[in-house]
Amino acid sequence: MNKKVFVTRAIFQDAIDQLISAGVETKIWPDELPPTTLELINNAADCHGILSMITDHINKKVIDRCPNLEVISNMAVGVNNIDLKYAGFRGIKVGNTPDVLTQSTAELTIGLILMLCKNLYQQIDDTKHGKWATWHPIKNLGMELSGKTLGVFGMGRIGQKVASIASLAFGMKVIYHSRSNITAKQKIDANAVSFEKLLHLADIISIHCDLNEETFGLFSQEIFKQMKNNSMLINTSRGEIINQKDLETALSNGPLKSAAIDVTYPEPLPSNSKLFQLPNLIISPHIGSATLDARTKMANIAVKNILNAFNSENLVSLANNSYLQIT
Repeated sequence: MNKKVFVTRAIFQDAIDQLISAGVETKIWPDELPPTTLELINNAADCHGILSMITDHINKKVIDRCPNLEVISNMAVGVNNIDLKYAGFRGIKVGNTPDVLTQSTAELTIGLILMLCKNLYQQIDDTKHGKWATWHPIKNLGMELSGKTLGVFGMGRIGQKVASIASLAFGMKVIYHSRSNITAKQKIDANAVSFEKLLHLADIISIHCDLNEETFGLFSQEIFKQMKNNSMLINTSRGEIINQKDLETALSNGPLKSAAIDVTYPEPLPSNSKLFQLPNLIISPHIGSATLDARTKMANIAVKNILNAFNSENLVSLANNSYLQIT
């Protein structure tokens, strides 16, 4: 197979070996930080495929400078980093890695919820710094999940998994707001409500929606003011969905009691960001899919998409984009 592929970050060697075994000449970006646009172009200019990460912005400029490009295989669920319409116009196949990180991201979401409800981050930090004086009957108190209301914003695969765990494992009441109509919801003890009702009723809101024109910056001061007093917010979706300046205000002055975000805008946050100074905010470094199980599956699917494209076979990709090749 006389093809060349640029892999924009080091991935598991087993996945790379699949490309090599198929006769694909493979170039791998060696640095920990992602390539710049110019570095991406310089490395992919003569390539037939790019195996990209969510941190790689593959826009019109990049695509135009890669005349041989046949396939872009994104090792991620989201494809906001790729100009899908222009790729489709150029006849370039685009694939992603849906579903395989559902369990991992849902588990992280539940973990963040538990950390907030038990105030674990602050409790552990206080203990390390010698602030554990004694057991006390009315101090260090958290909140039990049983009987509390979880509001899921976006009821896709991950939202459904989080709802299922919250309901079955912790006895939470689950409400959701979603524009999609997925039959699997019928198997979950959850009630669909308006967005306004979700804001008013939920003790905890967990964001699992797509990033699009409607959701960009949606969670802003206007929305925070409608949320239940002393409520909590979780975001493991996309950082751009939350207005971070308004989040800072809502955590400092209410109504939010606390929040946990696995995604930020930009990523990573600058070290002088005021968000790091908030004691009631947990920030994790975009680790929703960071398990050996999930990342191995993602790498294998991303490689499969490359090889399928070269062999004129269908790709694993998002079904709501007609110019993507669907399995």
